[in-house]
Amino acid sequence: MLFTQWFSYCEAMLLAENNGIKTEDFFKAMSQSVISSPLLVQRSQYFFGYNVNPSDLNMILKDIDIIEDFVNKSKTKVTLLQKFREVVEYAIKHDFTNQDFYGLYRAYKEIYKK
Repeated sequence: MLFTQWFSYCEAMLLAENNGIKTEDFFKAMSQSVISSPLLVQRSQYFFGYNVNPSDLNMILKDIDIIEDFVNKSKTKVTLLQKFREVVEYAIKHDFTNQDFYGLYRAYKEIYKK
């Protein structure tokens, strides 16, 4: 579920950015809306250069492995997990690992170039 929320925020941020909406205004609007979440509020700090502890993207990749194993065993089709893996692996490969949510957004933006 976190993956789908994260993708939604990335697409909304990219839409805002491509339409000249300031990052500050985007996060303010999102944090005051019904779709706000602790993820958005806490991780948005990376966009403004605040010193917060980044999530370990290698650990996120391990979480994805665990989820994929569960998916395979249960024979359940999921579609966003592989896309999220692609973004996390790209962020690790391009050394965005110390940028947390911003690094994942940068990877998303570079991969999908919307």
